[in-house]
Amino acid sequence: MTRLTARQVQTLRKPGRYSDGHGLHLFVQRSGTRSWVQRLTVPGRGRVDRGLGSVDVVSLAQARAWALDNKLAVKRGEDPFTGPQRSTAPTLRQIAGKVADSNRARLSPSEHKARAAMLERHAAEVLDLPVDRVGKPEVLRALERVWTSQPGTGRKLRTALSAIFRHARAAGLIEVDPVAAVAGALVPQPAVREHMSSVPYADAPAAMQRIAMCRATLSAKACLQFQILTAARPSEARLATWGEITEDAREWRIPACRMKRNREHVVPLVPAAVALLDSVRSLRRHDGDDALVFPSPQAGAGSLSAATVAGVMRSAGLADAGSPHGWRSTFRTWASERADADYAVMETSLAHAVGSAVERSYSRSTFLDKRRALLDTWSAFLAGNVAVVAEGSLNLRPAEPA
Repeated sequence: MTRLTARQVQTLRKPGRYSDGHGLHLFVQRSGTRSWVQRLTVPGRGRVDRGLGSVDVVSLAQARAWALDNKLAVKRGEDPFTGPQRSTAPTLRQIAGKVADSNRARLSPSEHKARAAMLERHAAEVLDLPVDRVGKPEVLRALERVWTSQPGTGRKLRTALSAIFRHARAAGLIEVDPVAAVAGALVPQPAVREHMSSVPYADAPAAMQRIAMCRATLSAKACLQFQILTAARPSEARLATWGEITEDAREWRIPACRMKRNREHVVPLVPAAVALLDSVRSLRRHDGDDALVFPSPQAGAGSLSAATVAGVMRSAGLADAGSPHGWRSTFRTWASERADADYAVMETSLAHAVGSAVERSYSRSTFLDKRRALLDTWSAFLAGNVAVVAEGSLNLRPAEPA
């Protein structure tokens, strides 16, 4: 019987099963994931395949020891895959699939694919383990590999793992979320403020006309225009649903779960924003409250991706002038310098916290009427004389031909 060597275990990459004896196999998947699988004929159950863990976590010697124990248990007429020594909990990979399915309508296919690829790349050693067998050491090890060398990836990995463990905890599979438990062990990352490029407010009317006339799809153009008119964050607009729109009151009520501060935010809808909603009503996929206002035009897809909305700026010849998120800065500067708006009204329009925690506990005002007036003035400004462009402030590229 030919047995695997430690070097083969480290170097084999071709998809397939590689036998080591006692029913133990090294299983190499097409995705590149490599794990131990044992095949045994168990009394009363027939042939059973059972995973023993990832190659990155379980050594060849440990896998052989477990395989031998299981083989001897079968010879004694026992089922080695039942009892406390074997977990019946789903693996992290299986739970990640459930989390992805629950967010299918909220995230675009490209975002789903990127999140799955990140987990495969940076947490492969734990994906095929039962969720109740993954503890703080394993999670900390996965996060520490990228936490300081790739801070952005580290934060995204923490978010993805946390979603898996929160789901498992809610399902009663685990008692403690190991991601939350290791937070204090991670080195604090330096605070980095990335200032998004923004269109100068004097050029905003011309830029808005460019957007309206560019070759992008109706859904993508309307999404960006709606975001600009409401001073919302790009993700808040992309994931807006018809159930959040109160048409009688002309309000957009964004639930706390979609807000950065985890608090509901009510956005007054000015006539131009309402008109945009009317223009995309025919794109509505179904009558449910969770129907997206700005769905992806791709069949079977969910929301627009961030790249698609950013592509509207490129299609309009504005790629070098600003980003979708940068329009919030454009609005804020205009509100301060041209509208002379009250500080609290401007910040509340952007869903920012105003004042200290103590001050906020006494002042519960949302300035809804004042914000409506400010956004109405902003809308009128954007629809103004597009021929007036601040000299030399904006280098408009030619728009892509329709």
